[in-house]
Amino acid sequence: MAPATTVPIIQLWGDLDNRYATWPEQVEAYNFLTNVESKALYSAQSDTHGSPSLSAGHIAPVSFWEDTASNDSLDYRYYFAAIDAALDSRVNIEFDMGRWSDGDLLNPILDCTPPENCSQFY
Repeated sequence: MAPATTVPIIQLWGDLDNRYATWPEQVEAYNFLTNVESKALYSAQSDTHGSPSLSAGHIAPVSFWEDTASNDSLDYRYYFAAIDAALDSRVNIEFDMGRWSDGDLLNPILDCTPPENCSQFY
């Protein structure tokens, strides 16, 4: 169905998602989207600097519904920001992941458009 897709696509991935939606699968899905108006691929980065740590794995989007604080920054500043951008018909997003309580920045979101921009995952 990917080649038949024509709407703009924002593809989100996390650097610990290595069991259910691996990086090679992300790249394959991205490359199959040959007829979309525009597309973008982003990767969240896990961050263990503060507590609770940020885990960008496959289950990360579910944390919002589980009422946990561990991935709030991923929920609100990554997934929800992408949803807001999609609703505004934008695929180019400047994510602001915020800061830890000691003032250090959280690991930034990587723009993997095209996927070769994120060669560290290959």
